[in-house]
Amino acid sequence: MKNKAEKAKELEKEIQNPDLWKDKDRAVKISQELAQLQEEITEFDELKKELAGLKTEGEVEEFEERIRKEELKIFLSGEYD
Repeated sequence: MKNKAEKAKELEKEIQNPDLWKDKDRAVKISQELAQLQEEITEFDELKKELAGLKTEGEVEEFEERIRKEELKIFLSGEYD
């Protein structure tokens, strides 16, 4: 996740460059990539907070199931899937 946060920071800097917007297609692609990274980072942070608050074995099992589903979603969201 650290790499994704670093990549998001790089993309944010790139978006602030006025020259980027001269190439609309590239600017849109970078904006979309940044939005996707920010969404993944937010989801990860929310999962960390939720994990910290789990108290019962049942809650842990439910959380593990959600993690498995999220892993599958991430695995199948690659460029060639």
